[in-house]
Amino acid sequence: MIPVHHIQRAIHSFYAEVTERSLQLALRYPDQRVFAERTARKGNERLAHYIGILKSSDWASAGQAALQQLCRDAEADSLDFLGALQQEENKAQHKHHSATD
Repeated sequence: MIPVHHIQRAIHSFYAEVTERSLQLALRYPDQRVFAERTARKGNERLAHYIGILKSSDWASAGQAALQQLCRDAEADSLDFLGALQQEENKAQHKHHSATD
């Protein structure tokens, strides 16, 4: 069985990436700061949600499959956040290039 602390570290790393990309967006494109901050906050809320589930469940009785599914769900959720950040960055780049042309 995969140790629970390994799953916890994986989930933290998924959302650390969301926070980092949010900060990068805010720094590169100040007009996107509000979106970036909101995304970082929502990401932190989802991180707390998944860690809460992780810590409040008895994984010995729930089984390995349930633990792996939780990790996959957290990863998919974080990828949704990263996709939204990428879309906003693409919009900001396009807007910036249009303004400088």
